[in-house]
Amino acid sequence: LVIGVLILAGGLLLLPFLSFIIKDETPSINIYFAFSLFVCNALFSYVLNYKRVLLQADQKSSNINLVVSAVSLVSYSAKLVVLYKFNNYYLFIICNIVAKIIEDLIIWNIVDRKYPYIHKKRQLDKNTKADIAKKIKASIPHNISSYVVYSTDSLLLTYFSGSFQTGLYVNYNMIISAISIITNSLSNAVSAGMGNILAKEGRNYLFVNTKRLSLFNYWVYATISIALFFCAPYFIRLWLGEDLFLSELAVAAIAINFFLNGIRAPINSALSAAGILHENRFVPVTEAIINFTTSIVLAKLIGVPGIFI
Repeated sequence: LVIGVLILAGGLLLLPFLSFIIKDETPSINIYFAFSLFVCNALFSYVLNYKRVLLQADQKSSNINLVVSAVSLVSYSAKLVVLYKFNNYYLFIICNIVAKIIEDLIIWNIVDRKYPYIHKKRQLDKNTKADIAKKIKASIPHNISSYVVYSTDSLLLTYFSGSFQTGLYVNYNMIISAISIITNSLSNAVSAGMGNILAKEGRNYLFVNTKRLSLFNYWVYATISIALFFCAPYFIRLWLGEDLFLSELAVAAIAINFFLNGIRAPINSALSAAGILHENRFVPVTEAIINFTTSIVLAKLIGVPGIFI
């Protein structure tokens, strides 16, 4: 609830500055209203979304995946109808909001039925409370840094190159997102298992399994990244037509980013399983500062590819 309120407050604070970020506004779209709808979508996610974590921790992610797949199918069908019949961008976003609320309510109901004891209030001892509080505080720089690294590319693209270049990037990002649904399902499946390994088998066995997964991820993501670099332009041409490509250097940087994120996934899973947040809290902050600074400098020097490099 606190995070949801912060998102709402942050969204309202950003509203006056949208025209500064989005310079080439589309006349047919009210960016303030569209942005407000996106803020609502994020708000509902945090208010209703938290219970699914219990299913993930209990290695019951299959329940989540089934619901997500079913709701996504209905959602995409509704969005196709909205775009084809009404050609209305606001209704398109509202479809996302409604689908997210339905998905979260179904998962909420599943959790309540599977774990009825979560409604019984219990007191934690002081040491456990202190440990949880320390890790939550440490997670704040991790999450902010992740946002800076992974979610500011579109903002910088829009600011330096205009929304058309952002649109081109979104096309490539949609391909990566589709691939990531499959690859992330592998990573998410082992994350809870790693916590189980640490609890039952100990640190050494967790370390061995992390190395095995790292080797596996290296081959999977190397193969996909190479295919992404060579095949994405052909797919874009088939899908959207000519003259909607990013430069070859930009696509290479996007593919390398995808590869690097993939090969570090097992290490991130191990860190998460072990609850190592406080010990390395300065690492993601350093990464975010380097990322944002070099993005701005290289965007000015070489344009769009600089942001991804």
